[in-house]
Amino acid sequence: MERKINVRHVLLTLAAVALIGIFIFILFYDNQLQNLQILNFNNTQTEKRQEQTEYEQLVIQNTERVQTTIDKELTGIVLYGDNYLGGGRLALHLQNTFETELFQKINGVIKQYPSILGHELKIPVANFEVVNENLDTIMTRIGAEPLLVAKRFVIPADTTPVEISLKTVNGTEVDFLSQSSVSMGTATINDIEGNIQIAYNDDKKIYTFTRNIAGDETTIVSGTKVYTELQEKYREYIPVIFFGNNDYTILKNYLNRYKEIVQHQTTHQDKYIIICCAPANSTLDTAMTETFGYNYIRTDKEIDYTDLAEKVYFRMKTLKYLNILNSSIEKAERKILPEE
Repeated sequence: MERKINVRHVLLTLAAVALIGIFIFILFYDNQLQNLQILNFNNTQTEKRQEQTEYEQLVIQNTERVQTTIDKELTGIVLYGDNYLGGGRLALHLQNTFETELFQKINGVIKQYPSILGHELKIPVANFEVVNENLDTIMTRIGAEPLLVAKRFVIPADTTPVEISLKTVNGTEVDFLSQSSVSMGTATINDIEGNIQIAYNDDKKIYTFTRNIAGDETTIVSGTKVYTELQEKYREYIPVIFFGNNDYTILKNYLNRYKEIVQHQTTHQDKYIIICCAPANSTLDTAMTETFGYNYIRTDKEIDYTDLAEKVYFRMKTLKYLNILNSSIEKAERKILPEE
């Protein structure tokens, strides 16, 4: 017997199959779309990472160029002083002021990329303030005046410390103060390298010399020059000179000491800043102005170290000490900083 085809049933079946097909197609298409979106996202992220890497490389390249200019043209700043009311604050403020004024934009960008933080621009500021050390001793410590052996002594063949006496070129006894932050480094006497240390014997301060390597016993006569590592260490730096604890009653001698320090610097004898605590229009203030002109900055006894550091920076800028450096920074900023 011939079976009747249920048209309605067939149509419903076909519709169901079609719906299932459409559903499967949608699932497949959606999956493909998601895969495409993920692929596009991954490609975008990869491109961003590549762009970031290229940008970081550009930042590193240009900051290194600027740092090379700093090392070549400025080297660093050395603060020579007697720690007059400072406690090292002036050196700290100088560091902060120079880095803020010169590198704030570039270093601000660098801080967005932790992987290249080590490439931040810096200017070395060496703190050579020695608390309450007298000017004669400071002059010999930094090498502006000779440091001499005061009494004959014998350097033993072995590395046993030996007591020594030291004097300035004027014959006065030096009085080095023990400073954890300021070491004289290696000392050389008659071509024998060693170290000078401060010791105490029954509360009396004594100096000892210890040779680094055993050798021949050597007699050292009075007047022999003592060369220390520290006497040469900062001669390439631009000096900022600030003494406040020392006697300037013999004004000519006081001014000559400043000149000797400036002349001691090898590269930057024309580049220096001298700070002096002096009443406005006093004899001392007038003499400093006449002798050192715009290189001189007067300060009062009540010192604002932030303000003083800013004065040093802008004085150096006005004197065009920073011209080449500023030019180099501007070129780097044009290349690596986003447009505002």
